[in-house]
Amino acid sequence: MEDLLYRYFSGLLSDDEKDILFGKMKEDAELREQFVEIQHSYSLAQMLKNTGDEEYAKKSYLQFKKMRKGAKIRQLSTTLARYAAVVLLVAGLFSLFKKYIFKADTEVKYTEYRAPLGTRREVLLSDGTKVWLAPASKIRTPVKFSGNTRAIELDGEALFDVARNKKKPFIVTTGKFNVEVLGTIFVVNAYSRDKSFKTSLLEGAVKVYNKNEEMTLKPGESSVLSDKKLIRGKISLNEIHYLQSGIYKFDDMSLSGIVSTMSNWYGMDFIIKDPKLAKSLLTGKIRENDKVETILTAVQKIYPFKYRRTVDNQIEIY
Repeated sequence: MEDLLYRYFSGLLSDDEKDILFGKMKEDAELREQFVEIQHSYSLAQMLKNTGDEEYAKKSYLQFKKMRKGAKIRQLSTTLARYAAVVLLVAGLFSLFKKYIFKADTEVKYTEYRAPLGTRREVLLSDGTKVWLAPASKIRTPVKFSGNTRAIELDGEALFDVARNKKKPFIVTTGKFNVEVLGTIFVVNAYSRDKSFKTSLLEGAVKVYNKNEEMTLKPGESSVLSDKKLIRGKISLNEIHYLQSGIYKFDDMSLSGIVSTMSNWYGMDFIIKDPKLAKSLLTGKIRENDKVETILTAVQKIYPFKYRRTVDNQIEIY
């Protein structure tokens, strides 16, 4: 398995070999810890730019067609070893893992993963759960899960493909609501800088709750915070598609809704002076790492307006 790990982080594994490696990691806790420790040491999980919109469109169509039938997400991370320096360093890691053994410690150790502004990130947790972080999002998770639950903290938006474990429910805690599952695929949107909250369920079942409310979702359903209450709705596949591919598609979405999403991703505030302009509907897509100015310039071609940066993190549209 060391050979598979080495070739994985060097970007040399075929899709079939990746399936074998990830399957082994679900069964082998020691192998899983090796993989995660490499991630911790070198922060290899940051996503790179995506190119080829047509290729993404074909892949996402086939993928979500399978998801509607209940199939599991099988997309694996293929960007961990794009940094040349890592290829030089990773060869020596295996001997280090053999030489040094961590002593048991009653104190729980945590790791924080962050996705930078405008860029996603994929993370594999120690239990085999895969997490896709949206831009400007972060999770805080134990290095190794212990006790009766697998609890992590989320600030931002993330797609979770949870490794099933009936004895240890997986709990996502946010500043607004908590989400509890056994094994499923779902999205949680809970940026601390934003008052909104949303959970979308693709597969399995989840319970969304706080000390005042509780709601159980079925596949295809979402829970949205509206007027301080949870409202049941339908999921948007565009959200899931973006977190995996880096291309955010929107259909008949208001300009105010688009800049609200951009506000979270880029850590900026947008002020639209014209209420009519704010309600203007748009259809299109935003690519990962598109600059704010590039997006606004594209919208200007449809709805003429002007904009200016009033301060470093604020843009006024008029």
